[in-house]
Amino acid sequence: ALYALYQRHMPKNKTTTAWGIWNGFYNIALGLGALISAYVAHSFGFRGVFTVMLIIAALGLVFALQLARHKRV
Repeated sequence: ALYALYQRHMPKNKTTTAWGIWNGFYNIALGLGALISAYVAHSFGFRGVFTVMLIIAALGLVFALQLARHKRV
């Protein structure tokens, strides 16, 4: 569903470029996430990793609720 939504909003004449940029940033973010979580797990234990994940998820929920309130998605 995410890819269909993304495809709908990308420029029609630059679809290949847009998908390349999307996949590039996705893979970079995936690698950085693994490195950062490994550092947090090594430094603070797995409880620290799950605490960071909880905070990020809570911030994402607040952002999504604010967006839904303003745009009526």
